[in-house]
Amino acid sequence: MNITFTLNKSKRHIITLLVVGLLSFQSQAQVVKVIDKKGTITDVHNNQVTTALTAPTTPVEGDVWFDTTTNTTKIWDADAVEWKQINTWLGYKTVHHMVGTTLAITDVLYNNTDIHIESTGELSLASTDVNDGTNFYITNTTGIARALSFTGFAGAFLRNGGAVTDVKGGTGLVLKANTRYLCYVTKNGTDYYFNATEAGGSGDVVPLWKSDTNGGDYAINDIINYDGNLYKNLTGDNFDTLPNADAVNWEVIANSVSPTGNPNYLQAEISTTGVAVGTHLAFTVNESRGLAHTTNAISLKQGTTYLLRGAVSGFFSSSTNNELRLQWEDANGVKIGELSRQMPGSTYQQYAEVPEASAVYTPTADIDVHLEVVTESSEFTAQGTLFGYLQVIELSRGGGTGIALYDVNTDYSTGDSVIKDEKIYIANGNVPSGTAFAEGTTGATWKEISAGG
Repeated sequence: MNITFTLNKSKRHIITLLVVGLLSFQSQAQVVKVIDKKGTITDVHNNQVTTALTAPTTPVEGDVWFDTTTNTTKIWDADAVEWKQINTWLGYKTVHHMVGTTLAITDVLYNNTDIHIESTGELSLASTDVNDGTNFYITNTTGIARALSFTGFAGAFLRNGGAVTDVKGGTGLVLKANTRYLCYVTKNGTDYYFNATEAGGSGDVVPLWKSDTNGGDYAINDIINYDGNLYKNLTGDNFDTLPNADAVNWEVIANSVSPTGNPNYLQAEISTTGVAVGTHLAFTVNESRGLAHTTNAISLKQGTTYLLRGAVSGFFSSSTNNELRLQWEDANGVKIGELSRQMPGSTYQQYAEVPEASAVYTPTADIDVHLEVVTESSEFTAQGTLFGYLQVIELSRGGGTGIALYDVNTDYSTGDSVIKDEKIYIANGNVPSGTAFAEGTTGATWKEISAGG
């Protein structure tokens, strides 16, 4: 702005000295005082742009600082008495935390950034290092839960809907494996508060099973989704055998209905070719969903009703006194249902009419069942290499012991799974009856596994 002064000769020298003196006095404050034609002294800001590692010491409103420490542009806010970044947005820059030490989050270095945890190091946050409005993402890219600890905060909350827990104490906020968080700091009076929301995981709610050949590497108690059902790893081993056919390494932990709404079932062909009384008939699975099994037994769940069917076909070596009868039996030797009717025979005669052993069965505890040869009075020869069939079909589902609802009055052991607030958790250690529910990574706490955990 141009200002024209009309001064008589006798006053010009005095005014010139006054302006020069004022300019010299205010050079550090970057304020120019000028006098208009009415004799009014007015402050005019002479904003400066500074490029430096450290902030200017005597800024005025509107000064600009290119911070070469963080490569950001900031402007001085005299009302807030602070430098504010003006060329950033939330997530504008990724910070890679790739070491095993704890990273201290500060407003100066990490406001608006996306902090990626890529090693074993944890995170910390102190109220003295942040401002009202400091925000950032935290993305745990590892397969192990990490923690964000707090110092000087009046409260720290994870807000995903439902009940809210203050996590400012102890180990702080548990950062789930492969999960991203939106974090925001607010100030109320002299108190600082931290709020976070899970911004999403990096995979399936429960990861889909992968074979060993395709990179499936699992630890004991890991939970996977196979064909719409949940399985828990029992041994730390995983092979190319499907989980529903690998009862040694995998256990069905939820009697979940498949995405198509069909019941759990197993259809198999009997493969035992030489039979005798007491034989547990082996089988080869054609198709199954949600039922764990071995080569000659099927695992059933408490409180669920099943239809059990099985039969064989072939011929006898003798035409007299021939009898072959089957019956279902549980792992404790208790017979289930009725004996199949007698199969009559004559030498080398094949039969299309097949006797069937069947039962409708609701176990009172989780248990394995098998199809057993109860009577065999003459040598029986299978028709080909596969000589019968076996079916197990889920008719209705009860409570089961797959994943129970959480009960604070129940004792839990390491690796136990529960459902709480429509989420699935696994116990990090033994949890005695009466222990308040708490998420964590060790001890009598719970780790959520239904969101990438």
